[in-house]
Amino acid sequence: MNPADPKIAIGWTTAPQREVAESIGRALVDQKLVACAQVTGPVTSIYRWQSKLCQEEEFRLILKFSANRQEAVRDALLALHPYDTPQWIVTLADSSSTDYAAWVGGG
Repeated sequence: MNPADPKIAIGWTTAPQREVAESIGRALVDQKLVACAQVTGPVTSIYRWQSKLCQEEEFRLILKFSANRQEAVRDALLALHPYDTPQWIVTLADSSSTDYAAWVGGG
């Protein structure tokens, strides 16, 4: 990736149903905030919420986007997501192919 180009960001969240994850992903791609949305699962999530141990089936939504869109992606995701406190974790790719970076950067 050219250092002058924005880095690729990869964000993760989960949703309670596949249809919800797909709907969020479709909306973010349609709004040209992300280049790609991938839904995987189901996955089993074990966590503590409001002092209670929980175990739920969820679907993982992986989003790839230009790092300079990070705030806009987060804001749109939070507006679309049904959870009170959705998981939102973002990391930057250390490297990628030039063509792929250009495609992600184009939204």
